[in-house]
Amino acid sequence: MITFNYSAEKNTLYCVWLETTLIAEWNEMQVAMSEYINAHDEHKAKNIIVDERLLKYIWIDENYEWIDTHIMPRLAATNLEKLAIVQSKSIVYALAVEMMMENLNANSFNTQYFSNVEEAEEWIAE
Repeated sequence: MITFNYSAEKNTLYCVWLETTLIAEWNEMQVAMSEYINAHDEHKAKNIIVDERLLKYIWIDENYEWIDTHIMPRLAATNLEKLAIVQSKSIVYALAVEMMMENLNANSFNTQYFSNVEEAEEWIAE
């Protein structure tokens, strides 16, 4: 569903959503989101790069509410400075994620969108 890799050199947590999200139920996505925040808590990364190019789950309003209540406050309480989102090539999925982020309480860190990991890494390095 989601994989994690931490680079101590870049102080960056890499999260990659997998195509298995196509058939995921909401409870499975909740578990994956919890694993995501736990991985961040474990490494205390200043930066996160989320690769959503293979993400196939369509977020709905109830999902946003849960994420805003359970995930975003935990991220906001950390040292997170930059969240780079590598977007899906599908305009439908990319717009869904942008809309979700606009509706969430993500004001405590800078969020930018990219088409590939290399661009995201360049921005993180600035």
